[in-house]
Amino acid sequence: MFNFRRIISLSLVVFSVNLSALTTEASNESGQQQDSNKQKTGWFYGVFAKLESSPYQGVSKPSQVLPALGYKSELFSLTGPEANYTVFDDTIFNTKAVIQYRSVGFEEQDSDFFTGMRKRQNSVFGGLNFSVKPDRWTYQLRYLRDLQNRSKGNDIKLSASYFSNFGPIFLTPSIALNYLDRHYTNYYYGVKPLESKVGRETYNASSVLNKSIGFTLATPIFFKGFSRLSFTQNWLDDSISKSPLIDSNRYWSINVSFTRFFSSH
Repeated sequence: MFNFRRIISLSLVVFSVNLSALTTEASNESGQQQDSNKQKTGWFYGVFAKLESSPYQGVSKPSQVLPALGYKSELFSLTGPEANYTVFDDTIFNTKAVIQYRSVGFEEQDSDFFTGMRKRQNSVFGGLNFSVKPDRWTYQLRYLRDLQNRSKGNDIKLSASYFSNFGPIFLTPSIALNYLDRHYTNYYYGVKPLESKVGRETYNASSVLNKSIGFTLATPIFFKGFSRLSFTQNWLDDSISKSPLIDSNRYWSINVSFTRFFSSH
């Protein structure tokens, strides 16, 4: 079962995914000025619902409906367990420094199958995110490193998305490739010799290239805030899907969120 800290961490993660970008796009498409000084800033609040599957053996993630709180300025934003600071920004190019608390570990009590497994701890990751935004396309390259050395791993993600709208209704399909090195995958998906038993043999995972597609539907027309529905389908590379801890090579998530600024400047 998930403890309270893990549930809160998972809930806040939803607001770290393109919230500021969608808010900016919404204001631009509504005919407002594109000057960054005109973008909404300050504290915002919200609520979201999340439903997701898990590739781990015997793990069933409960649906969640929880509140959240965040902050956004012209250069800095704090959205749940992620903070980022804009290092460079112009019309097309953007670079941000990112620090993120990632809830990716598991505990023995999460599943009967994990009995006898050592805890895989959550960790703080940090790095850089590079974005290129020609017209309605957005290309991103993100590098994150495990700063607490739980796994001593690296995470590199390359993604592309396309923004379109039908009046105040905004549609954003996306695709992504996610490289995880062997330190990361072996920590979270490997089985140590002392953890092995019949049906859960020793396993060493290697580096992987996972794939995903996503789709986001968003609008600013309800209750003076920003509503968002997103769906993501993920496919795991062989080195993860063949782990004894995993019973599926794919998993999905559905997020529904509403956010609204307390005030804007």
